[in-house]
Amino acid sequence: MATADGAVIVLGAGWLGSSLAQRLHDDGVDVHVTHRPGSQPALKPPYFRPIPLSDEIPCHSFHLAKPETWPELPPPESMRAAVLTFPLNLEHLEPFHAAWLSRVPVVLAYSSTSVYQVSYPEEWVSEETPLKASGRVVAESWLQERGGTLLTLSGLYGAPSGPRSVCACLGSYAQSGGTLNGVKHINMVHTKDVVEITMRCLASPRPNRRFNVGGRGFRLRDLISHCKYPVEPQNAAVDVSSKYVSSQRALEEMLPESFEFDLPIAACTPAAPDGETGEYRSPLPPANVSLSLANATRAAAGVTAGGATANAVTAGGVTADGGGASMAYRAEGLDVRRPPAPSAATPWSGERAAHEVQETVERSEKVERSERV
Repeated sequence: MATADGAVIVLGAGWLGSSLAQRLHDDGVDVHVTHRPGSQPALKPPYFRPIPLSDEIPCHSFHLAKPETWPELPPPESMRAAVLTFPLNLEHLEPFHAAWLSRVPVVLAYSSTSVYQVSYPEEWVSEETPLKASGRVVAESWLQERGGTLLTLSGLYGAPSGPRSVCACLGSYAQSGGTLNGVKHINMVHTKDVVEITMRCLASPRPNRRFNVGGRGFRLRDLISHCKYPVEPQNAAVDVSSKYVSSQRALEEMLPESFEFDLPIAACTPAAPDGETGEYRSPLPPANVSLSLANATRAAAGVTAGGATANAVTAGGVTADGGGASMAYRAEGLDVRRPPAPSAATPWSGERAAHEVQETVERSEKVERSERV
């Protein structure tokens, strides 16, 4: 990457941001980083601790919500690009953009796949999938309209022997109260893959675009087995937050054909719907079935609308409006139908589903707050 056009600043040098900054430095790029005022990164728990950075990388005290720290940043005219690694909110982003960020030619921000509104369990989500109505989405869309590039990331992991291995991630998730639903499909991406794609975006800017960086996916039960985790996975009939993240846009537009996302475990699904291992493809909904998350929740609870069942979860799949259309679920490379509707042995209700969704959101927000620096 050429350095003649100025430096790159990584706003928020946490675990991912510090990895990006060191890679930029190693490639000969003039790079700056920021930490929150009073932050002591070296004292963070290993799971959240940034990697050690070269002493040659300047570090600035900065907090998006504290305008008094903004003058601590280098002049924006000296920057060729800025990478925002933390969740955004418009209240603070808009004035910061007016005061500093708008004068940086290339702006890139990290997003999360949690911004997508999953319409039905195990949906393939792409950049065209509707976004949730949240403050983060509003801020990201505002930035994207002004030329920003968004990289939408799945869960992050690192080297197998490090503090952010997939097994360490599993342990952190379980200890934070995460539900170990064995049938849940989750997506994770290695830090080095995120850094590689970020480098390509900085070298060849793609303004006003959003790219999924989903890595690879797998069943939670397979991760539990891989890690020999001392807890048997639960096997609820359905998980409303389960999804497949497609990275097809990034694979086609930014990456060479030889590129492959790192495999967190052996039993992984493809990075896009038309991957070579097509037997692992997630089901797509029938043409005449359109399930919102709310409808899927009501269906699982057996809720009726207008005196008739709006959606019914059955042993044969998902049926809409009393029709015969159904979705086949695929697991472990075999075509299988969705498990039978919940019974007394596997209680599951719309109320519980909504509660689990809220718990998932709260855990995600808690982790994001812990990772900010």
